[in-house]
Amino acid sequence: MKIELETRPCLVTFSSKKQVEGTFMGLFQHSYTHGDSLIVGGFKAGTVAYPIAIVEINGKMSEVRISQIEFLDVVKIDEVEG
Repeated sequence: MKIELETRPCLVTFSSKKQVEGTFMGLFQHSYTHGDSLIVGGFKAGTVAYPIAIVEINGKMSEVRISQIEFLDVVKIDEVEG
C-alpha cells in the first residue's frame, strides 16, 4: 500500500535558537486532563488543549509548537519588494 502525504519543507527554531530544516507533516491537537487544584478556591478539574505541529527532522518525528515553524516554500514580502 502506498500512502501519499502532502508535506512542506520548513525551518524549525528551537529554544536554543538552533534552526534545523525539516518536513512539516501536519497540525494536530495535544490535550491532557488535570485534577482540581489542592489550594482552597483554586481551579477546577478540566482539560487543556493546544495545537502542535508534527515535523520530520533527520528521519525522526517530533512535535513542536506551531510558532517554531517557518515554511520554506513561500515567497516572503521583503524578497518581492527587494
